[in-house]
Amino acid sequence: MNPLLERLNQFHQFAIDRINSSHAPMTLDQLYDEWRLFNPDHHEVDGDAVAIADSLSDYRAGAQGIAADELIRKLKSRHLNG
Repeated sequence: MNPLLERLNQFHQFAIDRINSSHAPMTLDQLYDEWRLFNPDHHEVDGDAVAIADSLSDYRAGAQGIAADELIRKLKSRHLNG
């Protein structure tokens, strides 16, 4: 079966089960967020793990990075001021 169709069917079944077992109304976004929490996309998780490992390696090698307020200032300057 197509992997996308399989994930869609899994979400569909999760949503039906969750709606039938919940006493409080839920939005589609809430259902999807909850489903993603328990069924993460392995490609995204793998990418996140690589990024975290790279960051830890940089930190251990002495990289100091950039302060959040300085980064925000640079991003605003670059993207809001042209």
